[in-house]
Amino acid sequence: MQELGLTGYEMEEMLAKDYNILIELADMYNILAIISLGEQREYLETFVKALKEIAGQNRQKGIKKIDTVQFYPEVVMKPREAFFSPKRPVPLEHCAGEIAGEMIMVYPPGIPLVSMGEIITAEMIEYVKMLKEEKCTLQGTTDPIVDSVMVLDI
Repeated sequence: MQELGLTGYEMEEMLAKDYNILIELADMYNILAIISLGEQREYLETFVKALKEIAGQNRQKGIKKIDTVQFYPEVVMKPREAFFSPKRPVPLEHCAGEIAGEMIMVYPPGIPLVSMGEIITAEMIEYVKMLKEEKCTLQGTTDPIVDSVMVLDI
């Protein structure tokens, strides 16, 4: 999809909105469609046709550069200790330097980007903002839209 200038989230949205096709999962780079033995031939033909049309319409966009990011978190407290510590909500953009009191997970695959007891960095915040712009599914936070994050109140 990168060659089409699309993220998996954009492809998922196009399939749903323009073709009434729902897929199982999407991430920055992929979509996952699950097809069973019970699927009708017409549905499969519609799905393949939709993919071909989207590819044809977006081929001119070129490759969408999506940087992969690696973080080397500084763990300052065991997750169990952080879980039971007092917490307070802080706006996402003001969390740099705070100790995370909850996880921020990107789904799929559900692996924490930020874990309890880690120092939240400016790089993490920028990455979360980018994921939100791409309409990524983020989980683990009290605030479902991740405008704020629970940090330790110590």
